[in-house]
Amino acid sequence: MAAHCPNCRFERLQSAEFHGEKVDLCGRCGGMWFDDGELDSSLSSADNGYDDVKLESSLGDFIGYDRRACPKCRSKLGRFYLLNGVEVEVQRCLDCAGTWVEQAARSVVVDTPNAADFIKQLQGKLGMGAWLFQFLLKLPVETNLKPKGRPWVTWALILLNIFMFACYQLQVGWLAPYQAELSLTPALLLQGEQPWTLLTHMFLHGGYLHIIGNMYFLYIIGDNLEDVLGRVRYLLLYLLCGLVAAFAHIAADPSSTVPMIGASGAIAGLFGMYMLWFRNAKLSFMLLVVQLRLPVQWYFIIWLGMNFWGLWQAGVGVAYWAHIGGFVAGLVIGWRYRAAVFANNPMVALMHQGVLRWRRDARPTK
Repeated sequence: MAAHCPNCRFERLQSAEFHGEKVDLCGRCGGMWFDDGELDSSLSSADNGYDDVKLESSLGDFIGYDRRACPKCRSKLGRFYLLNGVEVEVQRCLDCAGTWVEQAARSVVVDTPNAADFIKQLQGKLGMGAWLFQFLLKLPVETNLKPKGRPWVTWALILLNIFMFACYQLQVGWLAPYQAELSLTPALLLQGEQPWTLLTHMFLHGGYLHIIGNMYFLYIIGDNLEDVLGRVRYLLLYLLCGLVAAFAHIAADPSSTVPMIGASGAIAGLFGMYMLWFRNAKLSFMLLVVQLRLPVQWYFIIWLGMNFWGLWQAGVGVAYWAHIGGFVAGLVIGWRYRAAVFANNPMVALMHQGVLRWRRDARPTK
């Protein structure tokens, strides 16, 4: 007797090919039925970096029975998470061991072998070293997917900023005559003077706390952004955010004769991109002696609020409009490249959707 779709009931399943394996497909809803062993075999042939997948025997928690019946033996299907930590459901027959996969879950299933490694990264505990670091420096620690490659551009930007800061602090002779001409002064720029300062101001810092804070945030979020964008595009977008930040600062007070320096505007642009693409990443921070984890989107929303608070309080010495302008530029860029980033980075897309979970959180459903 021909098998019928568990969803559509009267729709007959048709033979189809899925990564070299013959499976049963519903032409109406797109769901697929895998007989025992077929899912592991097809995933072993898929382009996911694994050639001996054992997913069927290592599904996540059982979360209850499904209302639908097995298309082959008519037994009630059981509901399972793909993995503990991947909250996408598949239905499996407890009698004949076949597996039903909805169309929307198909791409997630293909990437599940990779997801297992990423879940281990996300669920790793912060050690004593991280606690001591945060207790002493009060800087956040990131929990996110590890980049696939080395962030050479991010490291180069950090080294260049540190080099320029060291030259300034040590009063290096060749640089001394040019220091005043490398910072951005809105009034001078609008008079057509020192146009190069639109770029050079991003590589100067006024003090140790200024450069430590900027370079640390560039370090912890730059590697992920460089990984998903590619080195050249990442560098160009970093500089673009810095330029937008500079124009926002100039527009806020075009007659200002106070020089502006710092990479904060460009890094604020990275904040915007990071928040859109890695919204479920977390930054841990120290509250007295306790480490707390906060979703990155809330961390940056609080940071943005502090900048608006600084403007309202008429604070001086901080280029608040540059921060806000760079952040908005990052959001626009993040939205522009969102689809491409998710298409080229399946784990980033899964994490953005909340499919990858931080801890085991499977609960039986009624």
